[in-house]
Amino acid sequence: MTPKFITAKFITVASKPLPSKLLKFQLHKLPIVFIVLILFTPLVFSSSVYAREEQNTKYAQQQENPNLKKLLETKNCSGCNLRRVNLNRANLRNAKLNRANLRNANLRYADLSYADLRNTNLAGANLRNTNLRGARLNYAKLKDVDLRGAKLAGAELDGIDFEDVNLRGVNLNGVDLSDVDLRNIDLSGVDLQGTILRGSDLRGVNLYGVNLKGVDLSGVNLSGVDLRGANLDGADFRYVNLRGVNLRGVDLSGADLRGINLRDIDLYGVNFSGANLSRANFRGVDLRDIELKGAILNDVNLEGEDLSGLDLSNVQLNDANLVNAQLEDTNLSYAELKKTNLRNANLDNANFRFAKLTDVRFEGASLNDTDFRGANLDLATLPPDTIRAEDSDYQRWGDKRHKIKDYKGAIAYFDRAITINPRFATAYTNRGLAKRKLRNYQGALTDYTTAIRINPSDIQAYEYRANLYIARKNYQAALSDREKIITLQPDAKAFTGRANVYHLLENHQAVLKDTNKAIRLDSRHAAAYNLRGLTQYKIKNYQLALNNFNQAIKYSHRWKQVFYHRGRARFAVGRYRDATKDFDRAIKIDKNYVEAYYQRSLARFARKKYKDAIKDSDRVISRDPHHAGAHENKGNSFLALKKTTEARLAFQQAAKIYTQKQYNSDLQRVKKILAQL
Repeated sequence: MTPKFITAKFITVASKPLPSKLLKFQLHKLPIVFIVLILFTPLVFSSSVYAREEQNTKYAQQQENPNLKKLLETKNCSGCNLRRVNLNRANLRNAKLNRANLRNANLRYADLSYADLRNTNLAGANLRNTNLRGARLNYAKLKDVDLRGAKLAGAELDGIDFEDVNLRGVNLNGVDLSDVDLRNIDLSGVDLQGTILRGSDLRGVNLYGVNLKGVDLSGVNLSGVDLRGANLDGADFRYVNLRGVNLRGVDLSGADLRGINLRDIDLYGVNFSGANLSRANFRGVDLRDIELKGAILNDVNLEGEDLSGLDLSNVQLNDANLVNAQLEDTNLSYAELKKTNLRNANLDNANFRFAKLTDVRFEGASLNDTDFRGANLDLATLPPDTIRAEDSDYQRWGDKRHKIKDYKGAIAYFDRAITINPRFATAYTNRGLAKRKLRNYQGALTDYTTAIRINPSDIQAYEYRANLYIARKNYQAALSDREKIITLQPDAKAFTGRANVYHLLENHQAVLKDTNKAIRLDSRHAAAYNLRGLTQYKIKNYQLALNNFNQAIKYSHRWKQVFYHRGRARFAVGRYRDATKDFDRAIKIDKNYVEAYYQRSLARFARKKYKDAIKDSDRVISRDPHHAGAHENKGNSFLALKKTTEARLAFQQAAKIYTQKQYNSDLQRVKKILAQL
C-alpha cells in the first residue's frame, strides 16, 4: 500500500461519500494510525484555526485599545476604558482595575482572584466561571452580569446593587455580604455556606434549597422569604425579622436563634434540635409540631404553654418560665434545668431521668408518677412520694443536702431511702454522719451500728463509729473498731488509724509499731510520718521528730498542722528562727490558726523580739479572748521591755482565766510573778 494510494483513498473519502460497504472495506484494510489521522485531523485543524482566530482577535483589540495591552503587560489599568474587550481565560490575578470600564467585557474563565475592582463598571459583562476569589468588588456595577459558576469565596461585595444580576449556581461560600441589598434576588441553588449576611435585606429573595450552613444572618430582614428545603444548620439568626417567612419543614438544627421572635409563625415540621433559642418568643406557636431535642431554651417564657408529649431530651431550660405549663408525658431526660420555674405545672408522668435540676421551683406542681430516677434533684424539701425514684436516688439527694450543711434536709432524704430499702447500709451510715453533725450522738451511734449489722464489712461505718467513740473519749471502743478495719483492709491508712488511738492512750511503743508498719506498706504516707513524729516529740527524741515531720511535709500539700508540729520541734532544740518560719507557713495556710500565732509569739519572745511577740499575743487574744497563755506571754514581753504597768494588767488577766479554768500550776506561776511586781 503506497502513500499515493492512501492519499487517493483519503481524498475520495473526504470529497465524496463512498458506499458504506466500500468505506468499511477500505478502512478495514488501513493501519489503525491512519484511521485516527483520517477521523481527527479535521477536528485538530478546526481547533487550531479557532485558537489562531481568537489570538488574532485579541491582537487586533490590543492594536485598537492600548489600555488592553497595558493591562495584559502590567496588570495595572485603574480607570481604563476596557469596554467590550475579550479577556477570556486571561490571567489577571491581583490586577488593579478599580474605576475601570469593563462594560459588556468577556471575562469568562478569567482569573481575577484578589483583583482590585472597586467602583468598576462590569454591567453586562460575562463573568461565567470567572475566578473572583478574594477580589475587591466594593461598589462595582453588576447590572445584567452573568455570574453563573463564578467563584466569589472571600470576595468583598459591600455597596453592590445586585438587581438584575444572575447568581444562580454561584459559589458564594464564605463571602461577606453584610448590609447588602439583595431584595427579590433569585438565589436558588447558590452555595452560601459560611457567608456573612449580617444586616442584609433579603426581602422577597428565593432561598429555596439553598445551602446556608453556618451563615451569619443576624439582623437580616427575611420578610416574605421562602426557606423551604434550605440547609440552615448552625446559621446565626439573632435578631432576625421572620414575619411572613415560610419555615415549614426547614432544618434549623444547631442554628443560633437567640432572642428571635417566632410569635404566631407556622413552624410545622421545623427541626430545632441543638439550636440556641435562648430568650426566643414562642407566643402563639404550636410547639407540638416541631423538633426541639437538645435545643438551648434558656430564659424562654413558656408560661401556660402545652408541651405535653414532646421530646425535650437534652434540652437546656435554665432560668425558663414554665409556670402552669402542660408537661404531661413530656420527655425531659438528661435535660438541664437551673433556676427553672415550674410552679403549678402539670408534670404527671413526665420523664426527668438523669436530668440536672438545680434550684428548680416545684411549688404546686403536679408530680404524679413523675420519673426522677437518676436525676440530679436539688430540693430543700422532700418531694412527695408520688414520684418515681429509687433508694439510691434519695441517698444521692441526701448527700447533696449534707454537702451544703443542710443536715436536717439530708436526714429526711436518708429516711425516705431507708423506708424504700430498710437494709440500705450506706443510707444508715450517712444518716448517722448527719445526726452527729447535729450532735445527736446516740442517734448517730445507733445508725452506725445498724449499718455494721446489715453489712459487717462496711469499713466506712466502722471508721465513723470509731471517730465518734474518740470524740466521746471511749478509746477502747474506738480501738476495737480500728482493729476490725485492719482485719478487713490491712493497709497503711488502717494501721495509722489504730496508731492514732494508741497515741490518745499514750501507748508510745504501740504508736511507733503501727506507724512503722504503715510506712513499710506505704513509704509516702504523710499521716504516719506525722504521727510518728508527734510520738518522738512526746518522748523528747526531737531530732527523730524533726526527721519525721520533714517527711510528712515532703509527702503532703499545705498541711498546716505538720508545719506547726515541726515548728514546735525546732523550738524545742533552740532553732527559734526556723520555728518562726514554720509558724509563718502554718499561718499563711490558715490566717485564723490561733495556736500558730501563740507559738510564734513564744518563738519571737525567745529571740528577744518583744514587740513582735506582743503583736502575736494580741492576734491570739483578738481571736480567743480567753487564751490565758497569750495574756501571760504578753505580760512577759512587757516586763522584758520594762513596762511594768502593762505587764501587771496582762498577768492579772492571765491569772483570772487560769482561775476560771482551774489550771492551778499555771495560776501559781503567774501569782509568783505578780508578787514581785
